[in-house]
Amino acid sequence: MKFFVKIFFARNVMIKKDYINAGIIAILPITVLVLIASGVRNLIILVLGPILLVAVNVFLFTKISEN
Repeated sequence: MKFFVKIFFARNVMIKKDYINAGIIAILPITVLVLIASGVRNLIILVLGPILLVAVNVFLFTKISEN
C-alpha cells in the first residue's frame, strides 16, 4: 500500500483515507475476475462495471470518513 500511496498521492506518510482508498481500489481486479468467471463477455460491462463500483465506493467512504 505504501507503494500505491507514493505513486498516486505523492506523499511519504499514509493517512486513514489512503488506506481506505487503497483497499477499495484493490477490489477492482477481483471484481473483473468474478465477472469473467461468471461468464460476462461484454467488454463494456467488464470495464465500466468495476470502475463504476470503485468510484461509488470511494465517494461513499470519503463522505463517511469526513465526519
